[in-house]
Amino acid sequence: MRVLHTNGFHDVSLSYCGCWPLPPHIQLLRQDLYPTSQLVVKTCTTFDLLHHLHILSLTTKSSTYNFYQTLEKLTNNTGLNTPTMHYKALQRMRHQWRHLVMLKCGGRGHDPSGADRTAEGELAVPCPTCLHDGKNMAYGWRESSKLCLSTLSVAMDANLCLKQQLVLSHSQDPGFGTGLSYMVQQEPYNAYILNKLLKEM
Repeated sequence: MRVLHTNGFHDVSLSYCGCWPLPPHIQLLRQDLYPTSQLVVKTCTTFDLLHHLHILSLTTKSSTYNFYQTLEKLTNNTGLNTPTMHYKALQRMRHQWRHLVMLKCGGRGHDPSGADRTAEGELAVPCPTCLHDGKNMAYGWRESSKLCLSTLSVAMDANLCLKQQLVLSHSQDPGFGTGLSYMVQQEPYNAYILNKLLKEM
């Protein structure tokens, strides 16, 4: 089995435990190995690598492809025996990992109803600058005579990350957890835009 770790690619001999009736991918997950597939597992990534890649993608301008090339160079820097390409698998695992981290931060793992019952917008972090009763504002502040001191000022800023929403087809590149955090689901959004366009005509 090929294991991707922070110090390169490693070919590891692996024997699954037959004592418990657990599928191989569950056994790998319990050992902090994230499999590329649930059916036939030939490649997996350590949790350390996925965590490392997640933090790097949040704090640097380095791409996943540059990170993958670094792992290739750490494995074999001669350029003679280039390892088999696992970039697409790493991209898929990174995408799934970020979704799982978002569910974990939202506390969905301990909810008896499970991650499938996550409501739309439930994983979004409340805005700390918005006025919230009992959090950053005293109860009854709306009835205060000094309401002008509690006015919310909103300024517009360029959100360059929205460029990443431009995809050729949402059927070919579906999002994980769309509507669970800040981005709304595609179908209601398209219906809303179409409705606004028809009203203007």
